Amino acid sequence: MEACKVTLVSLNSNCYLSPINILVYHHRRWQIYRTVTSRSLISSTMQATSAATADSSAPSSQQGENAEMIEKCREFLLHLLELSKQDPDVVESDVRVLIQKLIDTKVESEEFCDKLESLLNATAQPCLTNFLQKSLPLLRQSLISKESVIDGINPPSDE
Repeated sequence: MEACKVTLVSLNSNCYLSPINILVYHHRRWQIYRTVTSRSLISSTMQATSAATADSSAPSSQQGENAEMIEKCREFLLHLLELSKQDPDVVESDVRVLIQKLIDTKVESEEFCDKLESLLNATAQPCLTNFLQKSLPLLRQSLISKESVIDGINPPSDE
């Protein structure tokens, strides 16, 4: 299975609603998947990741699928942190605290998505809740074992 990468490129870093290109690295080349505003970023990031992964033809082992899911979840949370930096400081802080609560299991996926939509003034993304429910246990374990790191976010607490 060929690795798939998704990245975001802002066309104007000074504007909250500036267009952002979602690039997918697939079959050894970068492709523009979609240009979006930050409000539709959550949905488009998930769609780009799903589309690129679905295009892969070779089956993978469970361990490979888990590693891929962990990385997608980690990248998604990193993108949220980066996106929140474009907003006022209070939004960045609130998003960081919300992500930490999600990692610490102090907030469930559904509540996280509701609060995130409110913070970023985004629309509901039903596929995001399902994705987080599947990938978060794996990401949490990876953070505990220090196989994965999210800058500014601590591994889950033992509470």
